[in-house]
Amino acid sequence: PMFGRQAEWRLVVDFSLLDCDCGGGGEPAGAELAVLSIVGRQGLGKTTLVQHVCNDLEVRRRFSLIIELDFHCLSLMAAGETALLLRSMFAGTGGAASATTTSVVGDSGETLALLERRRRGVRFLAVFDGVDARRRRVIDAIMPTLRRGRRGSKVIVTSRHAEHVAGLAAAAADTITLRPPPPAEYWLFFKAHAFGGADAEADPRLVAAGQAIAKRLRLAASFFGGKMLAALLRSRPDPRFWRTVLSSGAADLPCLGYADDAVAGRLFPPHVTLQSVTMSRSPERGIVSLQDSCLVTPPATQSGDHRRRRRSPELPVLLCKSVFPSYCIYYTAHCTISDSDTDNKQ
Repeated sequence: PMFGRQAEWRLVVDFSLLDCDCGGGGEPAGAELAVLSIVGRQGLGKTTLVQHVCNDLEVRRRFSLIIELDFHCLSLMAAGETALLLRSMFAGTGGAASATTTSVVGDSGETLALLERRRRGVRFLAVFDGVDARRRRVIDAIMPTLRRGRRGSKVIVTSRHAEHVAGLAAAAADTITLRPPPPAEYWLFFKAHAFGGADAEADPRLVAAGQAIAKRLRLAASFFGGKMLAALLRSRPDPRFWRTVLSSGAADLPCLGYADDAVAGRLFPPHVTLQSVTMSRSPERGIVSLQDSCLVTPPATQSGDHRRRRRSPELPVLLCKSVFPSYCIYYTAHCTISDSDTDNKQ
């Protein structure tokens, strides 16, 4: 169903389908609601894993209602159709720093009422993706409603840190910890994204640099960072550039969005300056690909114009797109383009 997580996928599907001698009838469960925690660093594939589980045919047949909450959008899947019902769980709370338990619960009151109506009398699977300390308060507010659900209902939570989901799963056996894949397996993944359809063995210098980058990425960034950095490498198949990326420290970052100026400055052509990296559910207006001509070749200054170089307004550049069964996520680099290569970065 996905690259490199087949064993973990099987464990989560088996948890979801485990009958637990539940029986029918639709009565509220007398036993504790079964909860599975999935823990791992950013980029190890937690979201991809749970998305593929929710899209599994057996799982969809098992549950009348599948609830997916990533704290930006609430998705309810019923009868094979998915409805996105909430833009943000934290709208109107005054920002992350000022959010309190009272305000979070108050702002999610409509969601709680919706869940109460939707889950009544049905077997559901609820997935809470990306739980942190603040979002845990939302989970604690929603769990009493979920515990009144029909027998056989299940909950899956994912987090970067085990302490943020501690106590939700009844036993240690109900926690899956995602780890970096084996080196050979990760190289296959990275090579597919860095070389695309090109012959990976055609240039031994690219292969050597790519393998060295992949070795460090596997421990620091894994799938998320690897896919993003490989897209940049594929746009510039130059052994010197790949070695520059290797020496810059970019392969030791969890993802490109964490790059400092010194590192980020080496990932794009000299006339391109990276300002920030964002994620969105839809492509931004005016977005261009990494192969766009304005990124490959610096715009020339007018003849006789020796004034200080000018920068373009911010240009959105698509780094990569993560395709999930329920939605897509676009990773966009916001860059400025210089109109001259004067004073370029080295």
